[in-house]
This record gives sequence, structure tokens and C-alpha cells, in this order.
Amino acid sequence: MTTVTGGCFSVPAAETEAERLVIAAERIPSTETLPVPLTESPVETQSAGQTENNAEKEAESDETAATETAPALPEETDPSTEKAAEKEQMPETETKPSENQGEGTESPPETESGKESEKGTESPSGVSESERSSERVSETEQESELQTETGTEISDKEETETEPETESETEILLDEIPEEESESETEEDYSDGSYYYNGSYWDPSWYFRRDFRFSQVKKQYAIAQGERSNRIYEQPDQKSAIVGEIPFFGLVCVLKSIGDWSYVESGDVRGFIPSSKLESGSDTTEMVDLIGEKGFETATSDIEIADNRAFTYTQTTTKDVLADKDSALVLTKAKVLEYPKENARAVGEVQSGSLVYILAEPQDEKDWYFVESGDVRGFIRRSDLFSGGSVASILQDSGNENLATELINPEDNRSLYFSLSSVKPAASSMGEEIAEYATTFVGKIPYVWGGTSLSYGADCSGFVQSIFSSFGINLPRIAQDQGANGEIVPDVSDAQPGDVVYWGSNPHVGIYLGDGKVVHCSGHSYNTAENPGTGPMISNVDFMPITSIRRYIILQDENEGIAETGFRTDGTEYSQKQMELIWAIVAQEDNGSYQGALAVISSAMNRTESGKWGYEGGNALSQLTAPGQYCYSMDRYWKSRLNGNVPDYVKQAVDDCLRRGIRNHSFTSFRSRKGKTTGANAVQIGGNWFFGA
Repeated sequence: MTTVTGGCFSVPAAETEAERLVIAAERIPSTETLPVPLTESPVETQSAGQTENNAEKEAESDETAATETAPALPEETDPSTEKAAEKEQMPETETKPSENQGEGTESPPETESGKESEKGTESPSGVSESERSSERVSETEQESELQTETGTEISDKEETETEPETESETEILLDEIPEEESESETEEDYSDGSYYYNGSYWDPSWYFRRDFRFSQVKKQYAIAQGERSNRIYEQPDQKSAIVGEIPFFGLVCVLKSIGDWSYVESGDVRGFIPSSKLESGSDTTEMVDLIGEKGFETATSDIEIADNRAFTYTQTTTKDVLADKDSALVLTKAKVLEYPKENARAVGEVQSGSLVYILAEPQDEKDWYFVESGDVRGFIRRSDLFSGGSVASILQDSGNENLATELINPEDNRSLYFSLSSVKPAASSMGEEIAEYATTFVGKIPYVWGGTSLSYGADCSGFVQSIFSSFGINLPRIAQDQGANGEIVPDVSDAQPGDVVYWGSNPHVGIYLGDGKVVHCSGHSYNTAENPGTGPMISNVDFMPITSIRRYIILQDENEGIAETGFRTDGTEYSQKQMELIWAIVAQEDNGSYQGALAVISSAMNRTESGKWGYEGGNALSQLTAPGQYCYSMDRYWKSRLNGNVPDYVKQAVDDCLRRGIRNHSFTSFRSRKGKTTGANAVQIGGNWFFGA
């Protein structure tokens, strides 16, 4: 992707009006599409009668609209107005604005998806606006490829509008927070697979499949007691397969406790042992510290690592896993093999000049290296590589980082765990790595408006983008975009280290560190390389009213499984507040019956497995809160159902679907009325017609 210049910026006027429209529509989400602020203003809603009338009008327009779900282009605005709206401003102090100041700066999102809630509302002007949007796309010969069938039809009246901020509130806020910067943008290249969808930017690098890398945890020692040889099992069940044995007084490290069982690591063995056969605690730790780990025996393995299904029960280990980057360049086209044998299966392929990292050297096979390149891990001959200290300088001069191509999935590679080390941290711990790395720049680099350099200076969004880029994650360049995309984090109490915090009142971004702290690059629009600003600093996360928190390290939950029904369960450990949000959205979409509620939550889970909708997230909550889809971003009627204010059958339906894998259909979309989009095969469940399987 071509890196754009500028700080947290607005779009300049194009040479022609048509070009400006295309750039605004396809590359930059409207500032009105920013996510709902975490602290919200009072809302004006329509009456029930008006709601029903609007729903009827929308149903009729659905039958006649030429383009039912094509994303609408943003309204035309004067370029100077756009620059003023998207100007990023940051205080150099950590003074937190007052509550009424925060309310005066919040702006909920404008949704642009074909979505209709039974209780939703719309204005008659919606149809003409949709037609005008389609005509604009046609006139500029930029026909949208992002046309989709969403779960329900859009409500054209903005039900998420807050009460207008008062002039006095705005003036007070702007007086206390000095102007920071406005930004400009160059045209981006999306040939790397990134794209815009429903006004939001998405990049494949944000989404991590089930992680195969391990993160390091603190050692919790335990010593085997009782028998001369204690068995370690593949499951917490003595009838399961035996994966290894630990002698009396042998040393293990407990990774997790599960009831009467402990999941342990000892030597190269990982598995389950009854907790009653282990002695742990402070006395055990003191004994190990006194004697030393080498004074104890460790477990011996009965099966190969690749055959031990308990090996990845957790992605944690007490061993060092983050390896130094020992770089090597491939001299000629070659295969990365599963074993250090010429006739072994190829797990990946490298071209001349490809970059690999040497992780280990097999003791019995001196002619081979165990290497990693991207997600490819396996063996390659020493003679095929050029290594040494000069490789790093060659890479720096050329900028070349061509990596291996996968020939099989990593999880199918039997040599995947020949070494647990990797040059990349596990995705589950990557947020902490990112947060820690960001703090190393505090006081080290200046704020430079428009900069993205971690050596010479950056602005707020340039700093965040460059930090994430160091971990192979491509964030948008603009602060507003960084705060409008990725996976929604509902509240600061749910935030994790590495999440991106966005303050929309004066567009600004930072990286959450945990414990209510954030690191952000502070400065002003007049700060240049010759006149630099403060730079990265650590502040309280709420020093300005938080507009949104977004997660770009999106990992499929490792605790999910397949239920007896044959459907995947949602293994996410939701907080009470998150569960109440799920219940409220489901109840708002269909509050008529258990089957209707089950149908709504089933559609969300179906989307997590859909090639069309899976990018929205791997669990039910991420799908239900995706921009422009379910009622979460369409209206606010669901808010009255928070705090568990829903029928018990809604809670039961959600629990049955998420925990027991029960679903009553395989469709991904729904509308309240059957029409052209739903098609002839649509099925009515509860109050909606489901389709789009």
C-alpha cells in the first residue's frame, strides 16, 4: 500500500468535481460515519405510529429502487468545510474537559447499509437520495463493486442523531484545546487487498486466523508426587491417551488449572495430570530456586508433538518464544520442507531473494536450518541461503522483504512446533508487544505534522500507523479512519493493550497501554522538522472524551468448538455488559418469540462463518455491532432494552445459539418484508424474512 502523507487530515479539492466525488466516495469515509461515542447525548426518537408508516414506505421503495443496497456517496461539501471538520487538535496538557464539553463534541455515525429494523424509522426522502447516489456512481463510471444484501433495509432518517451541540459548549472546548493540525492526503493504492466497504476501510492484515504462535508466561512450578512414574494425559480424563510420563519428584510448570486437573508443561511434553499428584506453592518455588531447574528431572514423551492434541490446549509456554531476527536470503528458488530430508513434503516455496529467519539448527542434520518466513515454518538447506551480518544492510538498502508462499496450512505442518520460537509474537499477546514498543519512543522522537517516521518524527496517526506497521499490520493513515474501522470495543473497561483510542472532538488517536493509560504523539499543525512538537507521551485515556476504541488485532477465539448440533459455538468470554448489549440488539430485531430471537442470533453466527460477511469479525458481538448492519448502528431503540430489560426467551435463545450451537436456519440476512432482494427462497421466522445463505 502506498503510504499517504500528512497528519490526521482532510481531503483536498480534486481538479474536477467528478474526481472529487470519486475520491470522497471510494477512499475516505464521511466524518459522519464515525462510530457512536462511548458517552452519548440524549436522543430524539419518532413515535410508534410514525415508525410503522415509515417502515411501510420503505418496504414499497424496496420493490422499485434500481439499486437497493449500493452504498451511497457522501454528500458534497465544500473542501474547506471538510478540512475544518477533520482537523486534528491535541492538547499538550492532560487536563480533562468537563462533562458538558464532552457531550458537545460527540457525533454518532451515519449508516449506509441496506438495513431495516422492524422498529426502525425513515424519511420519504430516502429513496430519492439512494437514486441520486446511484446516478453519481454512474456519472463517474465508478460502479460500486461493494453492492451487498444486508440483513435489513436502511432507515434513511438518521435515528442516531444527537441533540445539536450548543455554540457555547463548542467555544469552551476549543478555547481549552489548542488547534493541532489539519491533514492532506494523496491517492492510495489498494492493490494489496485492502478495500472500502460500506464507507469503511478494511485490510486483510487486521484479521488473524487461529494463532499457532505461543506467548510466554511466568513459571508456576509444581513437583510430581505419589508414584514412581505419573502419567500425563491428552485430555483431563484418565481414559484418554497417554502423551508422556513424569517421574517422582519431577518438575512441571502449571499452565492452567481445570477443576481437579492441571494442564502442564515439562520438557517437550504438554498435557493433563491430576492436581492431587502435584505439590505446588511457595515452598515448592523456594525449593526450585534453591536447587535450580537442572536439578530436577522432566517428563518424557510417549508420542510425537504433531500427534498430541493437548499440545495447543493453550497457546502459552514458559519458554522463550520471541526469537531474534537472524535473517538470511534465499540464493535460488527452493522448497521449505516438513522434515530435513530431500524427499520430505514441501510446506512452502521461496524465490531467489526471499527473506527467511533462522530459528534453529537440527542436532543430527547439520546441513539444514529450521526457518520461518511469514507463516511458513520448515527446513531448508544451508547451501540455499546467504546469511550473516551483511544481510540486514542489504535488506535495508533494497527494502526487499519477499516472504515464502504457503503450500499447506500451518496447522497441517507436522514440523510447525519443531521450535516454539518465532520472530513474531503470538497474536494473543501482540497487543501487549505493540503497547510496550510504542512506549519506547516516549521522549525519543518529536511531533512533526504529516510525519510517519519513528526516527525523525511523526504526527498522531502517523505514529500509530508506523507502530502497527512494525508488526505487519496496515492501519489507515487518517486518525478518523483509524477510529472508524477495525473491531468495535464497547467500553474502555473492555479495552486491551494495543487497542486504538480515538478522540473525535479534536481528531486524535493513541494506543491503549492498560490501567487507564494511553501513549499518543502530541503536537500542533505548525510543528515541522525545523520546529518540532512534544512527540509521544503517556496520558490518562480519558484526558479528552473518548469517541471510540477499535481493535485491529482480531483473533478467532481459541475456546470455540463444534457442538453436538454440528454448528460452531461462540467461545468468547463476554462480560455482563457485553451480554446485555447482545440481548438488546437481538430483542430489538425480533422481540416476538423464542424462534424469532434465535433466528436473529443465528444469522449473526452464520455470518462469522461466511466468506461474504466473515471479515466483520469471528464472534457474534462483532457481527451485531458491525457498521451499518444490525440495529446497533441504525437506531437507538435497543438502548431501552439494556440492563437485561428483555424477555427471558431472548436470553435463552442467545445462550442456546452461542453456548450450545443451536441454530434454526443457515441464512445470513433478513428483512421485515419479502421482496426482490430476499428472493423466492426466503423463509419467514418470527417477524422477519431470512435469506442470503
